[in-house]
Amino acid sequence: MHSIPPLGAAPGSPGKPLAFPVPLSLRTIGAPWVALPLMMLPLLFLGGPPPASAQPSAVPRGVSAPPGNPDACSGGVVLDDGTVETGYGWVPSVVEGEYVQEFQRADFDSGVVAEVCVCWLRTDFSDGPDIEFDLVFYSLGEKGMPLLEPFASVPASASVPDTGVENGQLVSVDVGRVDLPLGPVYMGVRWDASVGRFFFLCADHTDANPVTTNVFFKDEQSEGWSNVLESTDPIFRDHRAAFIRAVGAELEAVDIPALPVDGLILLAIFLAGVGLVWLSRRRTD
Repeated sequence: MHSIPPLGAAPGSPGKPLAFPVPLSLRTIGAPWVALPLMMLPLLFLGGPPPASAQPSAVPRGVSAPPGNPDACSGGVVLDDGTVETGYGWVPSVVEGEYVQEFQRADFDSGVVAEVCVCWLRTDFSDGPDIEFDLVFYSLGEKGMPLLEPFASVPASASVPDTGVENGQLVSVDVGRVDLPLGPVYMGVRWDASVGRFFFLCADHTDANPVTTNVFFKDEQSEGWSNVLESTDPIFRDHRAAFIRAVGAELEAVDIPALPVDGLILLAIFLAGVGLVWLSRRRTD
């Protein structure tokens, strides 16, 4: 399969400290205590060097097609429409890139997640079909963003075969039992793009999907999370959802111990005695 070059990194990546040429008139002034404050004025107005930001990339949008293993986690919470149009990834210098999707704890009757399915899209198979990643779980932080540290993390791996169709592969991961906090929860993937440089998280960009889902992203160089719905990066322009699905654990039945026959007889005698006492008191009243 031919390689598809990922789109370029988002603007705003960390740059060099701002530098300004010193006018000749200042260089010729013999009083450095006068020249230095004047040289610092541009930094005061511009706020200094730009803050660090994440460096996402994406696969050029292709033909809508269902991924391999399309029924994975179909019995759980599914926010995508079942067709892959593109994929979200990272520039190859990123070693800890994360994408997480917003879910609601109320969507899981037991409040526990047992299985997570993720769709991986490959653009080149020269490095082999395997990827190692972490499934990460975050609770709600400030300003509607996830917290910076996950409350749970599950290591996982997947093999994405070369099917000849660049539409991705849904893989299922048994996460055991992950108890969810109240309110919104954020589930997603974290991987090293310097190793898995040809892997992208499948994304839904079709207008047919009436739901638009919050997806947040960050890497080791960014100062926090960014929301794809608020990003000016064109790779997120038609975003609807990421291919991250989750299945809740079954509700556990509560065993009520049954009384033996002797116990039932004693209980009946006790209740009868209580009834007689109550009736005798009513008569005396």
